[in-house]
Amino acid sequence: MSPKLTFLIIVLLVIASIVFYIIRVEAYPGLLVNGHLIRYGDARTDWNIALHYYDMINQAETNITGTAYKASSHEEIEAAVLDTLVQTALINKELSKRIGESDLENMIQRKIDESLKGDNLEAKVQALYGLSLDAFKERVLKPQAETEILESRMILENTSSTSVDGGFSNWLREERVRARVIILLPGFSWNGKEVVISK
Repeated sequence: MSPKLTFLIIVLLVIASIVFYIIRVEAYPGLLVNGHLIRYGDARTDWNIALHYYDMINQAETNITGTAYKASSHEEIEAAVLDTLVQTALINKELSKRIGESDLENMIQRKIDESLKGDNLEAKVQALYGLSLDAFKERVLKPQAETEILESRMILENTSSTSVDGGFSNWLREERVRARVIILLPGFSWNGKEVVISK
């Protein structure tokens, strides 16, 4: 074999290995929010969390009352999860602008620690969300803490606001309209303010 052909085969094998790895770990883009990449794997993880939670709540309601909640379609749940990921990206960007990264991480950690009070929490999280405690902190509590921190910051900064949340709801509504969202997942689109199921 000629050296050029050998080199070409090696390059193609390297490229194929990289592509296989990206597909295997689901590291390819799922959506972009103002240039911020959200991996398909993260969206799928959050879909699974939401579906597990919904199934557990529905099962508990059925056991208690004998009737189940009206079933939402998987697509509706997935659209709601994608919408939450867009919101989380917008909030995270705004927090990064308003608060330094190291201060922000400390504030988030304090909020998470406040949330982790209770007996047998790890077993409860596992049963309700299907997650380890560490994954629960990262996938559920961290975005919730970021939202609470930004809302609190806005309340403190906007003392003249007549809004109970310091203008957070208005800010979020305006940011959603201004956001450049590209959804790369089939079956979903951005209508200028929220994720919708494409028909």
